[in-house]
Amino acid sequence: MAAVTDTAAATTDRPHRTCWLSWIAKHGPERLTPARIEQYDLEMHACLPRLIALHAVIAGMDQKVHADLAPLLARVMALDAELGKAALRFFPGARETAFELSDLYESAAKMETDLHSIVGNAIKRFAVPPKLKAIALT
Repeated sequence: MAAVTDTAAATTDRPHRTCWLSWIAKHGPERLTPARIEQYDLEMHACLPRLIALHAVIAGMDQKVHADLAPLLARVMALDAELGKAALRFFPGARETAFELSDLYESAAKMETDLHSIVGNAIKRFAVPPKLKAIALT
């Protein structure tokens, strides 16, 4: 299930980037710059098509895992869309325009926390039981 592993890695990375950008907006709005927002935007535009493609591959391999991961993917994309809208309203030097981005921090942090259990629960039936791992290692 390399596609699931790749999807998990890509899905983990996105909320962290969103979390980091919104954390800066919340705790250091003077450090929020158009360059940081542009970097985030470039990274997300490079990653989201890959994430969607991996999710499609999973659909062909296991419908249950696909269905289990679909809400997480939707959350990632919705949060990115919200951040994108807030970023369009950001104006350097006007701290108050960073507040809309900073308001997304709690959602991003919660998603980053939740995703480990969501992905873990989606793929747990593919895990090798510890007893079998021990036998395989001997």
